[in-house]
Amino acid sequence: MPSDSQIPIASQAASKRFATWLAAFYSTLFGASGAHLPFFTVWLKAVGIDASWIGIITAVPPVTRFTVLPLVTGLAETRQALRGGIIVTGFATALGFCVLGTQQQPVLVLLVYSAMCCLWTPMVPLTDAYALRGVALPATGSTTARCGCGARRPLSPVRCFAACWSMSSRPGT
Repeated sequence: MPSDSQIPIASQAASKRFATWLAAFYSTLFGASGAHLPFFTVWLKAVGIDASWIGIITAVPPVTRFTVLPLVTGLAETRQALRGGIIVTGFATALGFCVLGTQQQPVLVLLVYSAMCCLWTPMVPLTDAYALRGVALPATGSTTARCGCGARRPLSPVRCFAACWSMSSRPGT
């Protein structure tokens, strides 16, 4: 297995730019999740949704991780379209949040949130795979990753973020 990047990066400056943008994308992705999680249930209660429906609605993301995540990530990997998958899921998630904000009926909120989670939950594994293909990781000698349930990954997302961050902050590069 080659230790070079699978995404052509012409120079060290381009590699640094890739790592910096990747770190910014990870920060934005996890920042959005962090802002969403504590306030989503408060918003559901504020629009008048019953506590039992809130429990059902907030159970959707874990269910999609085991059902839809392997399908979406597997499709993106077989078509060699990780970047395109990230773009599509990102825009669809943003659109889903806009539509979700207009709903106040529990069934409609559940349907919109379910559709949105089917595209939101694969973003992290798709980004992990894209990062590992785009950044040469000399410590492991491997840049490939397989997405999906039970997949083989050379690095965890935290180690990948650390590798990207260290590449963007090396002195003299």
